[in-house]
Amino acid sequence: TIYNITNNLKLNNNVDIEKIKSAFENIFQNQDILRSKYHEKEIDGKIEIYGFIDDECSLTFEEYDYDNYHSFVRPFDLSVAPLIRVGFISNEVLMIDCHHIISDGGSMTIIMKELEELYNNQDIPSLEIQFSDYAYYMKENRNNIRYSKSLEFYKNMFNCEYELLSLPKINSNDKSVNNNGNDDGNYEEIIDQNMCKFINDYVSDKGISKTAFFISIYGYVLSKYSGQNNIYSSVITANRNNHYIENMIGMFVSTQPILLNYSNRNVKFIEKIKENMNNLINIYENEEISFMEISKQLKLKNVNNAFIYQPNVMKNERKDNKDRIFSFEYNQNGENIAFYDIGESKFDITFSIIEKENEYAVSLKYDNNIYSNYLIKQIVDSYIEECNKLYHEEFSKIASEYPNKYAIVFNESKITYRQLDLMSNSLARYIRALGVNRNDIIPIICNRTPYYIIAILAISKAGGAFLPIDPKLPFERIQYIMEEVHPKLILRYRNEEIINEMSQNYYEFIDIEKYDYNFNNGPIENINENEDICYVLFTSGTTGKPKGVLINHFNIYNNLRRFGKENENLGIGSFLLKENPIENILGITNFTFDISHNEITFSLMHGLTLILADDNIGNDINALSNYIIKNNVEFINTTPTRFKLFMENEEFRKALSIIKSIVFIGEELPRILCENIHKYSNCEIFNGYGPTECTVTCTYKKIDEIKESKITIGKPQCNYKLYILDEDMNICPVGVEGEIYISGYGTGKGYLNREELTKEKFIP
Repeated sequence: TIYNITNNLKLNNNVDIEKIKSAFENIFQNQDILRSKYHEKEIDGKIEIYGFIDDECSLTFEEYDYDNYHSFVRPFDLSVAPLIRVGFISNEVLMIDCHHIISDGGSMTIIMKELEELYNNQDIPSLEIQFSDYAYYMKENRNNIRYSKSLEFYKNMFNCEYELLSLPKINSNDKSVNNNGNDDGNYEEIIDQNMCKFINDYVSDKGISKTAFFISIYGYVLSKYSGQNNIYSSVITANRNNHYIENMIGMFVSTQPILLNYSNRNVKFIEKIKENMNNLINIYENEEISFMEISKQLKLKNVNNAFIYQPNVMKNERKDNKDRIFSFEYNQNGENIAFYDIGESKFDITFSIIEKENEYAVSLKYDNNIYSNYLIKQIVDSYIEECNKLYHEEFSKIASEYPNKYAIVFNESKITYRQLDLMSNSLARYIRALGVNRNDIIPIICNRTPYYIIAILAISKAGGAFLPIDPKLPFERIQYIMEEVHPKLILRYRNEEIINEMSQNYYEFIDIEKYDYNFNNGPIENINENEDICYVLFTSGTTGKPKGVLINHFNIYNNLRRFGKENENLGIGSFLLKENPIENILGITNFTFDISHNEITFSLMHGLTLILADDNIGNDINALSNYIIKNNVEFINTTPTRFKLFMENEEFRKALSIIKSIVFIGEELPRILCENIHKYSNCEIFNGYGPTECTVTCTYKKIDEIKESKITIGKPQCNYKLYILDEDMNICPVGVEGEIYISGYGTGKGYLNREELTKEKFIP
């Protein structure tokens, strides 16, 4: 194994190579560690390694071209100084190669910084002590009180039950396919500029560190995949908190153990981040004690995973390149020097967050013989999803980005994203002041009007969960639902008869039509976690009593989000927003049916326009057809039965010509209906399937009735899995009937007040 840390840096045009060499010589003489060598000595019968400073050694500069530069990196002999080499490729690239015993990524940053300063005739700081002094201090430190306090800190942290991280391992039969002859796997994704800005603003507003933010999500995701509440990990740090070593070259990188606890799911995630931040601060204060010493004293298990946060340490702050040596515009790696070389990791998993100028890179290095490529990809994707916030926050970002775009068209009225955001902010602040908090279920009794959309956004922003109530339901059914929920308050739009009958129960009602939305409409702080309830829908109840299905924020976000172009898995966000994206969505579904989220929530999350139809238009096919044409509707989402009725109307068949996509959900889709639609339209047709308990849909299938004789429900959406099991919960062979079992991020939280039924239907 070659324990080298290397860096190749593109040079700006017309730099003075001799001046760079002179600057390097200056650094070489200023930093004793660069002139060190190492020998074995026997002390009291034990072999120990000792370092020596060789003042007779010299730094040589090697010349290469683009044909032979690969030979630059090669093993060092530790007994021969110096343990650094410098080379140039045709006066265009500077190459630096150091043995890891004398350098780390932070040292590379110091070299680059001081080269720039010396090149520009600036002074570099002289070292108050040398690395040998620091090494002596560390050795003596083992015997003092601070060392004992450091051990005590870790004793307290690990004073509980914990196990090694246990993730699903690859099947032995799949290893050769998984690694392709290479044991080291690596998967990377990018957190884009918009999400990067959101994260930076979030950590700034909350007064937390980026490391605490990112490692908290890391532990949370691993707890989900492993099923473990305590995640035993390690954090790799630059370990340069001491004033004396800020500008010193040397191997300072520290690996420290950390225990991330997620047993209390009721704690707000921001509080968990702050708890982890306090632990990190203590770790930084106690990182002069090594992992080996901690492990030996406390008998810790050998940790199998590591977390690294690498800040952007080489930001380009100059406005011109006049006196710059390095061309960062060409070599982006130069902007982000790794303080820890993980090319050959001692961990099964090494998870890195690398800060760049306007984005973050997420990198996961792993052992191909232990974990599947698919699992690793799922973990990274889940990590990025967790960085995203809740659907109503997605809406607020859209409202900020496109304030003047129409969010809703309703008959002759139009509401912009800014107006909708401000109105929902005002109502959210009002109902939060009335006591609405996380997971409080707030019913909405409302006709088909934009006030319903204002209300669901307001409830979500306030922290509650919305429950749509169909005013057409029998009063006894409405009363039963209210008794199940015991709401703090009820939002309503007209429907005075229902309200008068319910008034004897002393419910508090808010008339959302008469509320003054101009009052107190500034942004409101989010208090929800991803696992908090987003909405409740009461199913019809085949046993006579309807059941309240609980769906959380991440369930609906995952179902409706847009996945990356490289993701081949299905999702409504992917196939409606791809090459020929839609802009205008028809809203005709009853609010109490979950497929209405394909119209309302999907539209709000992605900055589209909802063309909302009232009951009069929805029940008059001629009027609906004209409404579609007038507003250039491109997407319809409904049941096959309802669409068959539409197809009987000549005006509707004409309107089909402008439709780009149709999604059918809720019933079996007849092949003949697809054939009939395609006589009048070139639209894409998708068949969706999914119970309410699994968030709208769990499968989709793009229909090609010409090539396929049978219409199926398709394949699972991204982050869903389907199994066909027999009555003994065994997987059925292909072609054998069984029951569908659904798992994944869309599976809801269970049933309201039905603990036994939840245990029966929602299998851990």
